[in-house]
Amino acid sequence: WCTVTHNFEMPYYYMSYSVSAVAAFEIWNESLVDMDRGMDIYFKLVEAGREHSFIESLEALGLKNPLKSEALEEIMTSVDKYFSVDKKAKQAA
Repeated sequence: WCTVTHNFEMPYYYMSYSVSAVAAFEIWNESLVDMDRGMDIYFKLVEAGREHSFIESLEALGLKNPLKSEALEEIMTSVDKYFSVDKKAKQAA
């Protein structure tokens, strides 16, 4: 990993993966309720370009700031429910 220069030249490179994953999960969560709306949000986000910041673009589309705890809590609840994480953990115990 030391020879991978972007680890040092762009220190937020890997952080961008987690931030964008939160937004992706929120869009996925929306698509579980309404697939057309989820896809519409996705396409509008892709079309947003760089006119606004990533956070501004998310908020303009009604998505939460991925750096705020409420966005993470909602996603964790949805993922737990969808994949029955809590139920499977109890069965394994």
